Amino acid sequence: MKREWSQARVPLEEGLAKYPGSINLLAVVAQTWIAERKPERAVARVLQQVEKFPTSSIHFQLLAETQRAAGDIASAKVSYERAVTLSPESPGPLLGLTQTLVTSGKKEEAKSKLMDLTKRWPQWSQSWTLYAAFEEMQNDYPEAISAYERAVTLDSSNALALNNLAWRLYSDGGDMDRARQLAQKAREIQEDNPAYADTLGMILFRMGSRTEAEKELAFAVHRQPGNPEFQQHLAAVQGKRPGR
Repeated sequence: MKREWSQARVPLEEGLAKYPGSINLLAVVAQTWIAERKPERAVARVLQQVEKFPTSSIHFQLLAETQRAAGDIASAKVSYERAVTLSPESPGPLLGLTQTLVTSGKKEEAKSKLMDLTKRWPQWSQSWTLYAAFEEMQNDYPEAISAYERAVTLDSSNALALNNLAWRLYSDGGDMDRARQLAQKAREIQEDNPAYADTLGMILFRMGSRTEAEKELAFAVHRQPGNPEFQQHLAAVQGKRPGR
């Protein structure tokens, strides 16, 4: 497999030599190094290209994403901040910066950026989805539901917001018919997502549709067999303990 990635890089690098500003080619090159479990090489390669385009926000954003993939959160934060400075009119870098702050546990700073994100781009569904997820992490479920509702209203094809809102309604004893509709739509949008199948399966189970629920939960376990939560959910529907 490593040889295949190495061979794939040859034409990609040739393409970059011809089109040095191509962010898509650079992103794929970085992915080949990450696939080989050499994230430091991915970072070094992106940084090499960033030095050629020091005023390109999208290059700094890719650098930040690569650094985050490499586990270098501190450097990712700096790169995202540079991308934000270079392109203050774009929500993408600020979104990435906010996600990094959330991941690193800097709650107060993350919330400040989230408020800025929703204030500056109030019609952008993703900003509300991230805000809702953050509030959910803080156990402020009413606020999370309100934000997920806003995200779904702005973009009815936002699968993550649909799924997460469905799960909150399920968890909080809300409208199960609506929860099922939301989960079903998320499932249709991303058919291969095991988490969405798990959400729909649990809602169906609560609504008494055991056969349909088992089908969805079995799919989730099949797609992600190492997930203990999926295994427990399927076992509950089947009326047995996990591993039996």
